Amino acid sequence: MNEEYTKRIKCCFKGGLFGLIVMLILYTAAAVILTLRDLNDGMLNLLSLVVCGAGGFCAAAKAGKENKKDGIKIGVIIGLGIFAAITIVGLALGGNFSLLTLLRLVTVIICSIAGSVFGVNRAGKRRMK
Repeated sequence: MNEEYTKRIKCCFKGGLFGLIVMLILYTAAAVILTLRDLNDGMLNLLSLVVCGAGGFCAAAKAGKENKKDGIKIGVIIGLGIFAAITIVGLALGGNFSLLTLLRLVTVIICSIAGSVFGVNRAGKRRMK
């Protein structure tokens, strides 16, 4: 493997790990909200989509900033990786595939693409004096 490919895999892995940590923190905050308020199923699903989207955006922004190019490609890779991790954990905990699963896939990929493009474009910016 060449050095460029290894660097790209490394930054995607670090970004994905960062995104999963952000999602864990946000899910913990959501659990605190759920203990204080009783939310219906629609709100729970929306909260889950928001947390997944935010995690995908943060992960891809970090990876895009480190890589400094190929924003859309990195966003798709990060989005699919995070979706796979969430789906595997959900299936292991007794979940099943549903419309929410497809919505989560679309949400995570769109937010990851937006985050990686943001990270790539943000990487080269400097303050003007």
